[in-house]
Amino acid sequence: MATSALGVGVANSIQIAKLEASVEETKSIARTAMANVQVSMAQTALLKDGMILLGAQLNETNKVVNSIIERSNRQQGDIQAINESLLYLAGRVDRLESRVEHNILYTAINDMIQNKLTLKFVAPTEFDELIQTIVWFASMANTTFPTEIPLTSAITQLLISQQLTFIPWPLYSATRPIIGR
Repeated sequence: MATSALGVGVANSIQIAKLEASVEETKSIARTAMANVQVSMAQTALLKDGMILLGAQLNETNKVVNSIIERSNRQQGDIQAINESLLYLAGRVDRLESRVEHNILYTAINDMIQNKLTLKFVAPTEFDELIQTIVWFASMANTTFPTEIPLTSAITQLLISQQLTFIPWPLYSATRPIIGR
């Protein structure tokens, strides 16, 4: 019996040694797992802090974008109002130009009907062409002017005979550009 107790004791000792080795291995695995869990928790905490920071930045970015959209909408309304004002003013300027042209032509025609010399029907941009045409006609008529006479007097002398003639449109044919049109 003593041998059997000794055999059982040795077997128990071997099993206890194996159990202790197994417990030590389990403790080592648990320590490694605990270290991994702590690393994961630290990483999660960093990610959480980063996500909070990104969320705050996204919130600020959203506020800025909303502010830009509001300003853009206001500016679009302002631009539309300016365009409408410009169209209104352009229409008024066109009507004013038309009235001024009609008034100038009316005055020029009245002066011609009353046999007054006038150049009111000539646009300021056409004066150069008018002077060239008058000088050309003067040279064709062999008209000479003293050099002391100002050019305006020479032109006035050449405009002594102005006449209004109404020609029906089908009979009208211009071979040269007409001054005052």
